Amino acid sequence: VQARFMKAMSLSFWPPVFGKQAQAVKQFEILIEQQLNSAPSDWQSQAYLMLGNLHLQMGKPDQAKLTYQQGLAIEVMAASDNVLR
Repeated sequence: VQARFMKAMSLSFWPPVFGKQAQAVKQFEILIEQQLNSAPSDWQSQAYLMLGNLHLQMGKPDQAKLTYQQGLAIEVMAASDNVLR
């Protein structure tokens, strides 16, 4: 999971002219799918944040908003899980 996060992060920082944004989006989507099978943790929302940022850069504000909302929900679940421990 961490290796995929690093790969997605690397792809997300390429200038748009190189066309790596779509690959970064795909890697973040795979990562998020993998994360759904594990308990929420503080760092998981970072994938949603980065994916939302990519959607904004690609001119998809509605998709970005949805992604940010999903990430916020994960963050709240992780925080409440930490409080209950």
